Amino acid sequence: MRASLVVLFGLAAGTAATVIPGVLTGGSSRRSAAEGRVPLTMAVWGMPFEDRLFEDTYARGYERIAPVVVDYQRHSDIAAKYTAWHAKGEGIEVMRTGIDYYRQFVARGMLEPLDHYINDPRFGLGPDGLDRFPDRLIQTLRIDGKIYALPEDNAMYGLYFNREIFDAYNAAHPDAPLREPDREWTWDDLRRAARTLTGRRGDLFGPKDPRPDEIIQGVDIEIWAWPFLNFFAQAGGVLWSDDGQTTFINSQPGVDALLFMRDLIVDGSWKPTFGMDSGTGPSVYFPSGRVAMLYGGSWFVPKFENDNPTLDFAIAPVPRGKVRATITGSVLWAMSVHAPNKQAGWSMINWLVSDEQATAYWHKLRVAPPANLTVLESEAFRSTSGLPDPKAPGQFLIQPMSEDKFQDRAAWMLDTWRPDPQTGEAPGWIATGLYQDKLQTELQTVLQEYLRNPGTVGGGQGVDPKQALDRLARAVHAHIDAERSAKGLPAIARD
Repeated sequence: MRASLVVLFGLAAGTAATVIPGVLTGGSSRRSAAEGRVPLTMAVWGMPFEDRLFEDTYARGYERIAPVVVDYQRHSDIAAKYTAWHAKGEGIEVMRTGIDYYRQFVARGMLEPLDHYINDPRFGLGPDGLDRFPDRLIQTLRIDGKIYALPEDNAMYGLYFNREIFDAYNAAHPDAPLREPDREWTWDDLRRAARTLTGRRGDLFGPKDPRPDEIIQGVDIEIWAWPFLNFFAQAGGVLWSDDGQTTFINSQPGVDALLFMRDLIVDGSWKPTFGMDSGTGPSVYFPSGRVAMLYGGSWFVPKFENDNPTLDFAIAPVPRGKVRATITGSVLWAMSVHAPNKQAGWSMINWLVSDEQATAYWHKLRVAPPANLTVLESEAFRSTSGLPDPKAPGQFLIQPMSEDKFQDRAAWMLDTWRPDPQTGEAPGWIATGLYQDKLQTELQTVLQEYLRNPGTVGGGQGVDPKQALDRLARAVHAHIDAERSAKGLPAIARD
């Protein structure tokens, strides 16, 4: 055990027995205080198999090196659970939460500021401090000069492509081959390739194709906030005013984003699915080999490897629009302002964001890269050990990634936080705000409406994209002003 943990828990154990809320801890935790072990509560969400990391490696692993007992909990609606605990004046030491709820939690006074823990000369982050994390991510987490959480991972969007489809097309068209997607691709490149790769296999690849009547779709996109917001950012959009009280989603970049999605539909290369039929949609069609390209999150990589182990696919950074931008999110480790054992809770959070635990996260789950630049640029990022299936010896719940797969499956992620040679800015773009949840709820409705009947601005046929986004903005602003009114504040004066 590290000497710092011995000192730290020597201080914490003396007070633990008097500060344990009965609702959040069980009998074993209360007994542990009498035995000199500090009780901590750790809550996460996720699939049951993810317990192999969060419970076995993290909760039980930390118990092995520190005098604590960890009450590990997994909840389906974690944000509601945290909110309910806070309303009762209760809270826990180790909260796994998403960046989309972060500003709301801070505004409600739910999270403990971490700055004095981070900067503590004995028990803080250490010499590299916050430098291990992407700077833009840390700046997003800093609110009024304070940081209330530290990032665990950094999920992002990329362009998946079926290499077998590209190879088959190029073999049939040696005089006009298609370049595989790469970081230099633009919206125009995507649109052109999607049109080219849409149709019957026999027409695309020649009459000798073994499945000539099978239809290939050029591109597929999930209908939810992230793809639209990525296009919005690439069109040069700014989502919120500096005070977070006004959204600019109905500005020209928003219109441009919807019109680009419309172009793909009009071209015939994208046929949106709206969740009406089971067994359909992008996450099914792409691994079955029926889609040439897919806008998708980093979390799809291990899923597709399990769904179709023989699928020859790779991922590239998302094609750029007017600017280079890659939408990205983050899962965070935070601590409740009501946590009973805060010093001990900080020690576990500090351990969770260490290089070793960031590597463990990547090696076992591989749904998103860790938000740790040191690990991202290390050899540990270039291959993974996978997550063994405890019920099937020799099988894996998450497949290992050998180093020879790194370029196809993981190298693209490095582009998000590496500075662009032309601008000096990393393309990573984080969609977050105090009212982000409300905006994305309204956006989902607009996307469903518009993509079913996509029109042009003032065109008279189909849904007008500007009018749809104006309705969205009005709904968000009405929600904001209603909250302000309830607090005795005036409505925001907007243009």
